[in-house]
Amino acid sequence: VALPLELFGDGNCTVEYNTIQCGWDGGDCVVDGFPDCRTDNPALIGDGNCTLGYNTRTSCGFDGGDCMGSYPLCNARDRSQPGDH
Repeated sequence: VALPLELFGDGNCTVEYNTIQCGWDGGDCVVDGFPDCRTDNPALIGDGNCTLGYNTRTSCGFDGGDCMGSYPLCNARDRSQPGDH
C-alpha cells in the first residue's frame, strides 16, 4: 500500500519514508546537530528526558545530552546513588 506523498517531507518523521533512499523522509527524521543519529522519533532526542535506547548512542549525543551525567554506560540496578559505596 503506497503512502500519500503529502506525508513525505511534511515536518513529521514517517517511518516508511525513514530510509536512505527517501533522504530520511525528506529530512523529517534527521536530528538537528546529530546527522548520524537514526530514529523514527527525533522529538525524543534532547527533549529533557533520558530515553533508554538512545542513552548509549554516541551518534545521538547520548540522547541529545539528556543522559550525560547519568552514567549512560552503567548497567547498575540502582542508579539512584552511583559512586556511593
